[in-house]
Amino acid sequence: MKPGTKVRLILDEFRKLDPELPAQQAVALIVISERAGMTQQKVAAQLGVSKSSANRIFNKLADEGTDGKVGLGLIKILPGDADARERQAYLTPTGVEFLANLCRIVEA
Repeated sequence: MKPGTKVRLILDEFRKLDPELPAQQAVALIVISERAGMTQQKVAAQLGVSKSSANRIFNKLADEGTDGKVGLGLIKILPGDADARERQAYLTPTGVEFLANLCRIVEA
């Protein structure tokens, strides 16, 4: 399979989740998958976005955000270990399955 085809298939998988999913949210999911428990502040730093942008990203990727809106259910957000005001992200089983599917595409 050609590399461009693999990229298109991966993007198609993200579009199945949400046809208008911003690239930052897709990248955030991958960043979170690389380090379970990553804080919202660290995700913001990795992506080069503001804390408020990272908050919106977390809200969209979670089952339900702090804004009360239903999200994609790919991550769960828990209070920080050291500081309960921090928000740490972990993949949900749905998130793990989604990323495993992306890996299958890459390996094909």
